[in-house]
Amino acid sequence: SKGNEHLVVVVDYCSKWIELFPIRTAKAPQIANILVREIFTRVGVLVNSVLKHLVDDIPAFSVFSKIPKQLIKEILFSKPVGTVVPKEYEDTGTICDSSRRQMVNILAAHMTETEGRIPQRLTKEKYALGIITLFPALKDPLSPKGYASFLCEHFYDGQSGSGFPEWRLKTIQRKTKLAVKSDASKVETTGGPTVGRNVIHLDNQLSDESCKEAIALTNHTSDRETILLKMHETFEYRQRLVRNPKTSSTGC
Repeated sequence: SKGNEHLVVVVDYCSKWIELFPIRTAKAPQIANILVREIFTRVGVLVNSVLKHLVDDIPAFSVFSKIPKQLIKEILFSKPVGTVVPKEYEDTGTICDSSRRQMVNILAAHMTETEGRIPQRLTKEKYALGIITLFPALKDPLSPKGYASFLCEHFYDGQSGSGFPEWRLKTIQRKTKLAVKSDASKVETTGGPTVGRNVIHLDNQLSDESCKEAIALTNHTSDRETILLKMHETFEYRQRLVRNPKTSSTGC
């Protein structure tokens, strides 16, 4: 229901403790974000000189390590159209609506590239803080944090989930969700009980009547060995039931 198609599995080497994290896309930034947010911030990590160079090359790590002002500046200067915004602010002391819209589009796109369709709240707050520290004239002096104001520039409010970047993110989420549904509707169904499959043959299989009795027995016993034995003896019978269109259903 949330669009997750992959699973990040993290296993502790000593205790064998396992933690699972569903993600939408199996790309390095998304996996790195999971490791930073869910693992390293809780248990820590030993980073040597070699690993440090690797960490600096992964966007999800650098987002958390850089100060907000530097982060926003680097994102804007990474795009040719983004350089117009700091230049305009330097010349005029503010930015016009079209430049602000362009800046928000660039930042929202960067968030989705590094964290997927739904970036975490901490990231949104860091981007908003970076905007008002890089462009102090956009800060609202009456707002506690400076970047949440419905009267002037409104870059993020965590409680209401609103702000210029947040509204742009919701537009991106709507478009990508529709695209995923459209692609899914074109996929032909290839499963179901009518599809031919290789049949596995086991020894000591019961007759159909005996299988019905054995299955009924498993519903009224909690003995593990008995259940496993009856499951083995009725395996081929149960497979025939599943693969028979009259006794199975493909309805969801």
